[in-house]
Amino acid sequence: YGINGTPIMSKAPGVTLPFSSPFDFMHMLENTCSNYVKHICGEFKGLDAGRESYILPPAIWKEIGRATTNANSTIPSVFGHRILDVSKERTFFTCESYLVWCTLYAPILLRNRFSRPKYYGHWMLFVSIINRSICFKTTKAERDQLRMDIKRWYQEYEE
Repeated sequence: YGINGTPIMSKAPGVTLPFSSPFDFMHMLENTCSNYVKHICGEFKGLDAGRESYILPPAIWKEIGRATTNANSTIPSVFGHRILDVSKERTFFTCESYLVWCTLYAPILLRNRFSRPKYYGHWMLFVSIINRSICFKTTKAERDQLRMDIKRWYQEYEE
């Protein structure tokens, strides 16, 4: 099961692994969403918030988790499957779960929850980047702006 050898396609002329395959955007998105949520929960690789104060207390996460499950009945299924309690059941989240939670639920559930508005602004920039990254059609100017916003988001994330 799984990959246990060099794929036969690697022998084809013009194929250079891994550069001949597109990046796996789905997993990149899932990992970024998951890690960002872990950061604001204070559960990311044993790191604390350092000199910042962006970590939301467990009581707030409990409220957010409860509000997440309560909101399920108000969101049409066309937007995705029911989302589990983000405070307790993230291990069962799929890429779709993270995408739906981060872009549809979180903008409302995280509003006025952070200690400083800049943290919510950073989250909303992240949501904007996700939404623009999955657009079917973009202009060169929109892609240029997206690149600048990704760079800005990353720089703010590293601060």
